[in-house]
Amino acid sequence: MGKRGPKKGTGGAPTKYKEEFCQEMIEFFDMEPFTDVKIPHYKDGKVVWNDIKRMPNKLPTMVEFVRHLNREGYDVGYATVYDWLNVKHASFKKKFSETFTCIAKDLQKNGLLQNALMGLYNPLFAKFTAINITDMVDKKEIDHSGKIAGSGVNIVIVTSDQPDQPVETNGREIVLEAVKAGDA
Repeated sequence: MGKRGPKKGTGGAPTKYKEEFCQEMIEFFDMEPFTDVKIPHYKDGKVVWNDIKRMPNKLPTMVEFVRHLNREGYDVGYATVYDWLNVKHASFKKKFSETFTCIAKDLQKNGLLQNALMGLYNPLFAKFTAINITDMVDKKEIDHSGKIAGSGVNIVIVTSDQPDQPVETNGREIVLEAVKAGDA
């Protein structure tokens, strides 16, 4: 034991990739987005009727997939799986990465959308999650041109490859010059 406690291990070699991990991933991400749960209603100790409540299942994520692999008996680290997603590596890692980006992400997005559309997720959570884990974006278009109300003054935004060139105005315009990043 050293001055700062027990020595830490070096971590060992990364887990060996197995071809079946791609199919495991597809099966893991291809889950029903929700489960219908029976809720019995009793009268005098007997079930009179059942109510059905739709409950969202866990959204499949890469972290949950790694946990699933470890429950299945594979000793897989989180960093190793994210390393497999790096397409700079060998062809088997390329296949794993393509399976995740082309199939698993679409299955994940579908589960998110289905549960959000049925009201099983908080709308703000669903929007935040969709923007951060899917290809969906929150985009607002803003019109930056126009007149200042009642003043007769126009705002003109000028973008030019030659910022030193004079801009012709009629004396009643405010000229804003857009400068490319790195030129300022």
